[in-house]
Amino acid sequence: MIRCARIVVTDYLDLSIGQEWFGAPPETVDIPYRSDMPKKKTNKEYIPYNMNENIHVYYELEFLKDVIKPGDKITFKGMRGEFVFILMAHNSEKDVTWIDCTNPATGEYRSFYVDRLKSVVRAKKSRRKKQLVRD
Repeated sequence: MIRCARIVVTDYLDLSIGQEWFGAPPETVDIPYRSDMPKKKTNKEYIPYNMNENIHVYYELEFLKDVIKPGDKITFKGMRGEFVFILMAHNSEKDVTWIDCTNPATGEYRSFYVDRLKSVVRAKKSRRKKQLVRD
């Protein structure tokens, strides 16, 4: 049994302010609740990286003079904000390499091609105060 919400179609008349019906009475339409609607059929089958023989996972990435490890903050060309490096994956069947990372500000999970990698974010060093020498 499908649960439905019963809606009265009033052709945009607001009966609460005194507008009256002229012509045919309003129609009632049954609309099924979203939870009872049939689910979309997808042909995508998710296979984890460790179960897919074509995808090779690397947890370190050499970039310029740095070695990026999981937890390091990185930035990408054309994107605002910093992302936290998780892993680098290479699909040998399609010859595609990408970086999986998360945005700590929003919690979103993103993947980027390696050529969009811009820089590694370093912690800002505080300036050391100079000691005054008195004679």
